Amino acid sequence: MSETPARPRVLFVITSRGKGTGGHHFSLRDLTARLRAHADVHIATVAIRFPPSLADVPDVTFIPWSPYRLPGVLADLLALVRRFRPTHLHSYDHSALQLTRVLSLWTRLPLIHTQCGGPTPRRNVPRAPDVVLFSEENRSGLAAHPRMADCRLHLIASRVNPVALDPARALALRRHIDWQPGDRVVLRINRLVHEYRPAMDQALALGALWRDKGARVHVVLLGSVGDEDLVRELESLAGRTPDVHVVTAPEFTTQAAALLGAADAVVGTGRGLMEAAFAGRVVFAPVAGHALPALLAPDTVDALAHANFSPRARLGDAFPDEVLARRACEALATESSRAASGAYARALYDERFDASVAARKHLAIYAEARPWPAGEASEAVADLGLNVLLETLRRVRRALVGGR
Repeated sequence: MSETPARPRVLFVITSRGKGTGGHHFSLRDLTARLRAHADVHIATVAIRFPPSLADVPDVTFIPWSPYRLPGVLADLLALVRRFRPTHLHSYDHSALQLTRVLSLWTRLPLIHTQCGGPTPRRNVPRAPDVVLFSEENRSGLAAHPRMADCRLHLIASRVNPVALDPARALALRRHIDWQPGDRVVLRINRLVHEYRPAMDQALALGALWRDKGARVHVVLLGSVGDEDLVRELESLAGRTPDVHVVTAPEFTTQAAALLGAADAVVGTGRGLMEAAFAGRVVFAPVAGHALPALLAPDTVDALAHANFSPRARLGDAFPDEVLARRACEALATESSRAASGAYARALYDERFDASVAARKHLAIYAEARPWPAGEASEAVADLGLNVLLETLRRVRRALVGGR
């Protein structure tokens, strides 16, 4: 067992090869904000450019990434360890895990890894002494993997801090879509990439269902551009469909959760669903094999949470599309039914989604955490080397294809 001081000193490591606006950055923001009351925290972001999602977070060190400077990256991390003097290392994505495993070998510091949602990995499993998982889908899947037999798995569902709602920006969004008093808004917030197309399609279907009941319903697909071809496709759809809006302007996509007050209903996934619950909206989640999303309710929440409120969620035979449609219509029908559904969502946030609960559970893990086994040094070094080699080859291929 590790000797842990009363106040841990935790060095988090997170990586980014893109814009640095992925959901795991915001999960790390929320966790560390709550942990700081009980632990000293520092974040190392190993990235091509500084992630804007961490711009206002204290105690962050930027380490420039390139596969060509791996020794320099490791040297920078080791220098940070000597300066900050952590008691624990905590990686927040798979590339960060590969770096921190080597760091743990050198320093003998306990290592914890967080697997931030997504499908359960089958080949690149997140081997670490202690692994935090957001969903039962991931926990049960990894527990059955032979390479994870000596890893301790901890199910700590993704949680979020209270959202600072901005009524002025919400009103600006309503004006942007030509909202009129009496109109309704279905909101879907995500980066506009194909990964989230099922959730966007179900948001569109929910809007059409509500519209068929006589309401004027705006469906707002709000997010930064990730796939330009997809955005053109969605904009073409919006041009043919009344009151469908694709909103990509930075004035709305930056800290988009602050705009939740503009919505009557939200189709959410992962932390986005939890933020909508905090805001007391009528909350829906996408469901695999269905045209419509499912209303967040006492008899659906556990099944939806099994896959971290992702489009992989399944409800079973008790919830055919006609049942989902009937329950959606009942929840959205009147001001009082919407208020009741929103109150349930907010109570669920207080009970299950508040990040303060996750912070307490992490402190218990730190008290028992272990370093990466010295006898498995070759695995840690080989995995890191392979990752760097593959990234280098991808860069070379992009340069050749692009003619650069």
